[in-house]
Amino acid sequence: MPKKINTTKLFKRLILVTLLGMVVGLFVFNRFVKRYGYDGALDFITNYYHNKQLANEVEVLNMKISMSEKDYDFLSDKRDEALERGVQINVGDNYVDCDVEVDGEKSKGTIRLKGHMTDHLEGDKWSFRVKTDEPILGMYRFSLQHPGTRNYIYEWTYHQLLAHEGIIHLNYDFLNVELNDKDLGIYAMEEHFGQHVLEHNNRPKGAILRWNPNLYWEWRIDELHHIYLDEEYSAYSSSFAEPYDRGTVKDDEELLQNYQKGASQLEAFRRGDKITSEVFDVELMARFHAIIDLVGGYHSLDWSDVKFYYNNETELIEPVGYESFSVRKSERIAGQRLPDDYGKVDEDYHNQLFSDPVFFKAYIKALERICDEAYFNEFIASISTQFDQKMGILSKEFAYRKFPFDPYFENIDLIRHNLELPKPFHAFTQKWDDSTAYFELAPVTDFPIELVKIEIDGKEKVSLEGIILPAKARNTFATYFPLKVNHHSKKVKNCVITAKIPGSKNEFEIVVEEYSSYQTVMDLDEFLTPKTSIEEHPKIVFNAYDSIYFFDEMDISIQEEYELTNGKLRLLPGQKITFSNNGSFTFNNSKLESFGANENEVLLIGENKGETISAFNSELDFKNTNFVEMKNTLYIVNSTTSINHCSVADVQSNFIQSLNSEIVVVDSYFGNVKQFGLLDRSSLTMSNVQSKKGDTFLHSDGSIVKMNSCNIQEHKKVFELDHLAINKAWNIKLNENEQIGYLNNSSECHFYGGDLGNADVGFEVADAKNNYASILNIYKSKQDQVKKLKI
Repeated sequence: MPKKINTTKLFKRLILVTLLGMVVGLFVFNRFVKRYGYDGALDFITNYYHNKQLANEVEVLNMKISMSEKDYDFLSDKRDEALERGVQINVGDNYVDCDVEVDGEKSKGTIRLKGHMTDHLEGDKWSFRVKTDEPILGMYRFSLQHPGTRNYIYEWTYHQLLAHEGIIHLNYDFLNVELNDKDLGIYAMEEHFGQHVLEHNNRPKGAILRWNPNLYWEWRIDELHHIYLDEEYSAYSSSFAEPYDRGTVKDDEELLQNYQKGASQLEAFRRGDKITSEVFDVELMARFHAIIDLVGGYHSLDWSDVKFYYNNETELIEPVGYESFSVRKSERIAGQRLPDDYGKVDEDYHNQLFSDPVFFKAYIKALERICDEAYFNEFIASISTQFDQKMGILSKEFAYRKFPFDPYFENIDLIRHNLELPKPFHAFTQKWDDSTAYFELAPVTDFPIELVKIEIDGKEKVSLEGIILPAKARNTFATYFPLKVNHHSKKVKNCVITAKIPGSKNEFEIVVEEYSSYQTVMDLDEFLTPKTSIEEHPKIVFNAYDSIYFFDEMDISIQEEYELTNGKLRLLPGQKITFSNNGSFTFNNSKLESFGANENEVLLIGENKGETISAFNSELDFKNTNFVEMKNTLYIVNSTTSINHCSVADVQSNFIQSLNSEIVVVDSYFGNVKQFGLLDRSSLTMSNVQSKKGDTFLHSDGSIVKMNSCNIQEHKKVFELDHLAINKAWNIKLNENEQIGYLNNSSECHFYGGDLGNADVGFEVADAKNNYASILNIYKSKQDQVKKLKI
């Protein structure tokens, strides 16, 4: 007899399995929606129905685009070609004819594919650039693309922020698109650059400019094909300023002149002939970069993406807002300069822009105002009606997407935290007497720091207004800058320095340590001794037109300690400067130009203990100059020195002794020089340098040295590295030296190629057994003849 089925029990089991399936499904769904920014399933359902309600309340414009089948096939082939290549580059005329109609407006026009990266060409929603004969929704030039390409509603919000701050922005909207009667769904419509942009931004007629990026994108094609070439043609310095809509600009004399003026200003800025505040509208540029920080839109700050407009009325260049790809996390802000060297801007648009203290101060002020919760809440309230309307249009197709304002507020918190530095610099007492105190300050942040005052022993307050420390150079050790303070206190103790980021309302208090980080190898008393003004030399002449001092005879005797402050001295081809009886030059905040010529060099010679050329916060520039029989030649502190095509012979002590300075030596020769350099926390770059006969060629304390194609012969020791010094040498040649190197206190020495020669002793690494071991790296360098290698 068949077994009777217990339907009640079966029904209960089915219910249990169903409930279990629902629980598992809900769990999986819950985890899935959290990946898209939802708190959970309930949040998703609530948001979805809210979006659908918004969608039901709006009318969506429909754009109809039609073209011939032949032209459609042409675009399709171009798409396939770009997908195969990995990037799209429009070379030549890639436009085809089309007809455009929207909301009763009709026009003939042309259309092509747009976008460099292939995300613009995936699926059915290709991106297009359209040009029309008649205005369509107020535009003659516009782009059509998937709303997700610019992150949906967030790009529209970005342009509303720009408009809120009076910055040139683009019309940005959403509508439905049909192509040859095929419904492609909701697209983002983005205004392209032309006079219509300036008209709705209430700007006078002018050209919109950019740095031509074509060669940069050729380089990117190589990268996409895993061909990594460091090519100069792809650099910012190799580009040129060009106008959008070249044909219109070329045929309009007023636009052509505007473009030429703007391009000329940009070129002067790029070459360093003019600074940011001389070329750009400082206030608008400051607001623009503060908004970029708020939305995390750093993609648009790359030199290949920035857009400009030259305003004929103000004669200044303004930013033009474009593709922020926001909102993204702001892990650093636009004003954080990231150079690798102090005081150098290099060929970098971003670093060059923010190196102007006038602009940087305005930027920080704008940043604190705009990246503020109260400001952004007010902004949200001002756009709420429009925001809901745009969300309604997007929700016709993307109702499942969530677009909260939370990321903006998270960026505001991050930016505030970024500006609230735990400590902007280290400070140490160097020495002091009854009237003067000397301190060392070492920046440790990406921001320049403005000193406000110093308080001594809780009683005396001394203003430090006007003193600004530079941002710390990335990938370098901390550099120490001197601070001299006149005081009336009985004892310099319990010192506190008040400082701030320029333009900021927030101040820091830094307690000064009562000891230096480590003893300097230089005696700063050399720079503190009163000297005779160079103006008192009987043979000195001042050229008021060029603001330059020079000697009016070819044979000059220096028998006193002469000093030049806030000026420039130029030595001329063929001049002979003889130092005797402790005669010397000292430069304070000044510049020395010793410019000889081939076969007509400047000669600097020492007699009877002839001494030095000293520099403090100054610049020394030697070209075709010969140094002969000097006892101590160059003392430099917080200065730069360039030595190019020079010869040095018979120096009895150090040719260069430096502190916190930058030295470049190129195509120069040294013979019988006891010691080329004694460097303290400095940087040295040498190329094509030869040195023969001497004691220790180079002693480096906490300094960074880079050498290329140098030949060092017959020295007792080539390198002596201490206190975290780093030495890197490419293709160096060493011959007949007694010892190559000595490394101590976590120093590093790296050789790449070259010939290390036949020294009696190779390298001695003094501290290899402790926790602060130095590093020696020899890579593809000939070293077979080194008789002894101590490590």
